[in-house]
Amino acid sequence: MPQPSLPISLSGTGQATMTPVNMADYADQIAPAGQGAAPYATVADSARLTINGGNFGGAALGGSANLYAKTGAFTLTGAGRLDINNAVLGVDSYGVVMNGGATQLNMSGSVLQSNVNSGFGAGVFAVGGTPQITLVSSSISGFDSVTSSRGISVGPVGNVGQPGVAATVTLSSSSLTGNNFGIHVQDGTTPSSLALTGTQVTISGGTFGGVVCYSACAFDLAGGQISGHGTQNPALVGGYSFHGGLWFGAATKVYQPKNGSYPGAASAGGGIGKAT
Repeated sequence: MPQPSLPISLSGTGQATMTPVNMADYADQIAPAGQGAAPYATVADSARLTINGGNFGGAALGGSANLYAKTGAFTLTGAGRLDINNAVLGVDSYGVVMNGGATQLNMSGSVLQSNVNSGFGAGVFAVGGTPQITLVSSSISGFDSVTSSRGISVGPVGNVGQPGVAATVTLSSSSLTGNNFGIHVQDGTTPSSLALTGTQVTISGGTFGGVVCYSACAFDLAGGQISGHGTQNPALVGGYSFHGGLWFGAATKVYQPKNGSYPGAASAGGGIGKAT
């Protein structure tokens, strides 16, 4: 099935603000596309899109055909910026893809959730450059597929030959819950990195793990908790172990956790693990 055309495309220095007026669901404007790649908007160059209120809940929005994060419900390139204020963004598998030199995503009082998981995906997929992700009183949840979906994914995925990503993530009174991974970080052809700061942050209920770092990670969390994550799947042969609360996956990387509440290894789904 052909990919539907983009409803919105911003570029250059363009700015646009969306406010719902007599509209129950923004995504009603998109014809259902099944398991396709159905984007709502692209924001390129130094353009900025602001969404003030409303609901996105279309069955085709996002689309799992976006394997390896080509596009999402919203795709940012260049230095594109997306602000989501007091809105609910429901998608299938892919939410916001950040694939530019200096993209920005700011969520305030908002919800990003996967209504359907047709395949691998992420709430926020930071696949290029130096993205900045800021959540204030917001949540990312439900990205829980049969593979390894993520609340926030940093770095390229798959054998795509892309360089690493240096992401800055700031969370305030916000949560990442009910995803396969809360945050997942991995290298590309060059190293990736995550700088995570936050206050009153909850990262919980990950079926495969909480914060999983195959790359350099530094976090400074004041208040909140990382807990309740899966550590083992007894359905798999040999009881294959997953990642627990915090997982530091390479002996050659630098990991700097500070503050926060990291339940001990004896706690179900807690603990700090490091591959040797």
